[in-house]
Amino acid sequence: MYKNVLDVLQKHVVTSKCFTKEDLTIIDVSEAIDIHPRKISQSINTLMDTNFNNYINSFRVEYAK
Repeated sequence: MYKNVLDVLQKHVVTSKCFTKEDLTIIDVSEAIDIHPRKISQSINTLMDTNFNNYINSFRVEYAK
């Protein structure tokens, strides 16, 4: 389950470039991909050993390079 959620999340983040939105929240992403915020959070915490904000910031860092 976590892997599927993370795959959908990553695809959305990369294709939509939503990480460029300064005030992006887990709720925004949740509504866009139709997955409960808790499932998104649990997936990131379990598989990536980080939280939503750090996950999104990693995309921002790569984008800025």
